[in-house]
Amino acid sequence: MHGKTEPQGMVVQEGDAVAKATPEKGWNQGERIHDPSRTLRVLFVDDEPAICDVSRIFLQRQGDMEVVAVHSAFEAQRALEEQTFDVIVCDYQLCEVDGIAFLKQIRREGNEIPFIVFTGRGREEIAIEALNSGADYYLQKGGDPKSQFAELAHFIRKASSQREAERRLQESERKYRHVVEDQTEFISRFLPDGTHVFANEAYLRYFSKTREELLGKVFRPEIHPDDQTLVTRFFASLTPEHPVDFVEHRIIMPDGRMRWQRWSDRAIFDDQGQVVEYQSVGRDVTDRHEAVEALERSERRLHAIVRGSPIATFVIDQHHRVISWNHALEVHTGISGDELIGTTDHWRAFYEQKRPCMADLLVDGDTAHITEWYPGKWARSALVENAYEAIDFFPRMGKEGKWIHLTAAPIVDERGTIIGAMETLEDITPRKRAEDRLLESEKRFRELADLLPLVVFESDAEGMLTYVNRRAFESFGYTMEELREGISLFEVIHEKDRERARAGFSATKEGPVPEKDEYTGVHRNGSTFPFTVYMGCIRREGVFHGLRGVVIDTTEQKMMQEIEKRAFEQIEKNINQLSILNDHIRNPLAVIVGLADMEGGACGEKILVQAREIDRIITTLDMGWLESEKIREFMRKHYGVGENEKKG
Repeated sequence: MHGKTEPQGMVVQEGDAVAKATPEKGWNQGERIHDPSRTLRVLFVDDEPAICDVSRIFLQRQGDMEVVAVHSAFEAQRALEEQTFDVIVCDYQLCEVDGIAFLKQIRREGNEIPFIVFTGRGREEIAIEALNSGADYYLQKGGDPKSQFAELAHFIRKASSQREAERRLQESERKYRHVVEDQTEFISRFLPDGTHVFANEAYLRYFSKTREELLGKVFRPEIHPDDQTLVTRFFASLTPEHPVDFVEHRIIMPDGRMRWQRWSDRAIFDDQGQVVEYQSVGRDVTDRHEAVEALERSERRLHAIVRGSPIATFVIDQHHRVISWNHALEVHTGISGDELIGTTDHWRAFYEQKRPCMADLLVDGDTAHITEWYPGKWARSALVENAYEAIDFFPRMGKEGKWIHLTAAPIVDERGTIIGAMETLEDITPRKRAEDRLLESEKRFRELADLLPLVVFESDAEGMLTYVNRRAFESFGYTMEELREGISLFEVIHEKDRERARAGFSATKEGPVPEKDEYTGVHRNGSTFPFTVYMGCIRREGVFHGLRGVVIDTTEQKMMQEIEKRAFEQIEKNINQLSILNDHIRNPLAVIVGLADMEGGACGEKILVQAREIDRIITTLDMGWLESEKIREFMRKHYGVGENEKKG
């Protein structure tokens, strides 16, 4: 950053003391920073043992210092290797190596411990050499010992505090630099002319620069031509009252690629309001822009698809505003999309008064109230997840109203949050009317079936009854409730015929259906009766779906057959007896006629007349017998009456 330059140090004379200080800090800073609860460890170096002893006593009386005294630079060096100290107080003139040489040695080794030259020499050139070699203070011995050691203690505290402050500042700067360097954002500082004074690793990597290539050099990324005016105006908008703002723009990379960047720039001003530096934090947002552009393209394609779809469709956002109203829906409703897009008035196309459509309920997540608005008309979609369907009549649509099959589905973002809903409307009026006609036809069929004196039934592919007429309930004794609970065909057939019935049903699934069959039925009360069943298969697209047929109770028929059998047996018996009777009469009559003819005379003649009459009667009976034989054969041939007896 550009700012005031701090001096290396200056010599200040206070009494007999020469010290290095900064004008901004003043002499009291050491006292202000030093923590008196902390004990300072002082390494005191002087080749005169008496000075060492006196100095240790005076300094340790301060209460916050611990003094280790040594008599040479060699001993001091060894003490530094073995122990830790906060400050070194060293005499200038030592036996082997003087204090300045010792100071230079430890500074060469990188040791920045505070160093105070405490000597009897008072020449200015020694003080300057000491300060230039890295000493923090230069204090001349002499004068009142109490005041002198108080001043030395003051310099010790101050030197220690300053070094501790510098250490903390360096540590803070180090941590700050690590934080900055570890950021994935691009961080830089540059002057108004583009000269960079700082850049973190992310910035250097992004622009393929080294620190040597960038710092202290003018560097300006190539701004996309269409964004150059934007960037110029952006930097011009930064003022002392408004020093920080954001900008997004494109740059041209060295390889020709175009990238999007988002920058947060802070302008730093001097006291005259002039920009002296900029601090920028940025990131590459190309992926976001490309995603937005891809989304916009996708939305345009989706809008085009929805707009051109033959299925009437509208889309609302999370605020129930119409964002799409396609042409097919305009045709159905007679309302232009221009009237509704951007509004929440889509209900007007369907209802007299304002109320939620299915899409509105899904946007609000209010599926619990679907039943309230679509009672008995709705269901969950079997095809679309989280979608709902309903069939309703809309009298406002068309001249006579329309039956509409509507499907509404929520639109969610990548986090699963509902951001809108789409509703499609299919005109099923022709189908609904055809269904109504079919229902009317079925109603007439059922009414006619209920008038028949026969049992009419239908079953599914498993043999469970799905429909029976009223005569079936009367014949078998079951109720409609029991039929709804489930009744099998085989439950109403006697157990002696049940296996035969099951086998026939299984064979019917694949092969032809018998024209008729006879079984013994079982009434709900346990009584039995014979019946004949006439059946046909229910097949849809060649797949077996069940049976339908009629059942005839043959109880009376069986009784009539028994009566006919007995009557025929009696007729045959009578015919046989008649033939025998004729034979028995003709033989005696022949004898009588012969005797009368032999007798002659009037009496014989009368007998012959009566005999002839008897013969005529017998002949007539013979003719009747022959006719009876013909009738019997006719009945056997055409009605099967007496057939079993004949075979027997």
